[in-house]
Amino acid sequence: MDGVIIDSEPLHQSTEKAVFQLLGISIPDDVQNSFIGCTDAFMWSRIAEMYRLSIDIPEIIETKKSLYLQYLKEKTIFPIAGVVDLLTRLFNNKFLIALATSAPHEQIDYILHAFKIRHFFNSITSGEDVSMGKPHPEIFLTAAKSVGIEPQSCIVIEDSQNGIIAAKNAGMKCIAYKNPNSGNQDLSKADMTITSYEDISLDLLRNGLSTF
Repeated sequence: MDGVIIDSEPLHQSTEKAVFQLLGISIPDDVQNSFIGCTDAFMWSRIAEMYRLSIDIPEIIETKKSLYLQYLKEKTIFPIAGVVDLLTRLFNNKFLIALATSAPHEQIDYILHAFKIRHFFNSITSGEDVSMGKPHPEIFLTAAKSVGIEPQSCIVIEDSQNGIIAAKNAGMKCIAYKNPNSGNQDLSKADMTITSYEDISLDLLRNGLSTF
């Protein structure tokens, strides 16, 4: 969802920087960007380890979630250009669409209802529903199982290095959406890279990207 349906990474980064300030730490942008696509639990656990912080991780996660939702509700938000048209084409052509995102359910619900796109999705899997976050493949394998499709028949759209690794480790094909606001992500492991959703044709998907 983040960076694929909504261009939310700058907002996440602003929220995280506010929490860093509360904790009295400063983290380089490249280190912060390395956590794009990961769950909050993974990110804050690693930061606590890296900076030797004695913090209540669940409390920090709740602080970040509350700040992010507050920021989100204060702004006028829009879906990324072309994504609603793509979802509409997939839905009208009977594709099964599963959302697999590290975001918590409260954020998912807010964004999908704000964009009026909840009805497109056959299933939704949050980072709160799995024990291992990206780059572990659990979230994608769970999403595939939820719609009754074998992993090798799934195609993932991702904007982050962590998400791409998770998709490939799940045995799935992956399209990388190059989002300029998602930091300097290594997209090289994806099966193809796009800069616009207009680059995704239904024939391409039906053929499992084999025509690319």
